Amino acid sequence: MKMIFARSLLLFGITSTLFIGCSTISNFKRDNVPIVKQCVQNFEVAIGSQWIARATIPPNCLEQTLHISELLQQNQGRVKDTDFQKVDISNLVGSFINDGYKVNGNWKLQIREVILINRDNNKVHYTPWTDDTGSFSQEISIRIDNGTIFVQATNHSLNRDKQGLIRDLLGDFLVYGKGNFRDKLVTQVRDGLNALNGATIADMLIENGAAKQLTTKVPINEQQAITLINAASKRMNARISPKGLDISLILKS
Repeated sequence: MKMIFARSLLLFGITSTLFIGCSTISNFKRDNVPIVKQCVQNFEVAIGSQWIARATIPPNCLEQTLHISELLQQNQGRVKDTDFQKVDISNLVGSFINDGYKVNGNWKLQIREVILINRDNNKVHYTPWTDDTGSFSQEISIRIDNGTIFVQATNHSLNRDKQGLIRDLLGDFLVYGKGNFRDKLVTQVRDGLNALNGATIADMLIENGAAKQLTTKVPINEQQAITLINAASKRMNARISPKGLDISLILKS
């Protein structure tokens, strides 16, 4: 059994880097991002020492824009298949949480070892496959501060239906090894937010009548209101919650 664990540890290839991504909204293009009126809800403008516009993009629209469902589907099934190890990932389900996104899933790991190699015919004899199963979760934090996107891997957990070291070995495969699931999730969300950039959100707000509503609050015309909203898109702040993406734009300070 010790030999099985040692070989498994080597094959998983442990590293311990944490992936963090950030980028600036004002440099992004708005190509290939549909402007959907239903994707902006609860729009309001507060007029005081600052003019602040607020709105929410609901979870279904946000998840569709970030293409997370596609990522989860692509990463299910047999993700490793060698003479010694087989790894299957299933039942991946994601949801928005306060300040981030969480994915839950199940895993199955099969391991075997070489017992004997027949030198006469080079036939390899293996131990029977041993199966281990369990579940895991991965959280990432998401925020937009003053036009800059931050996406960072945070909490993860790995549970095994039995007790033993394989829990840690699978964790290396899902979390730390090259091309692991956690890094793919962070990259997918960051790239999706790059597409859902400040300019695109400004267009969504304008399509939903934000400029017209602003003219009823302050003595400016509609074209001036549109100019304010577009300029404010470079200073957007946003937070994730189970209700979706809550957006705040400082139109005038």
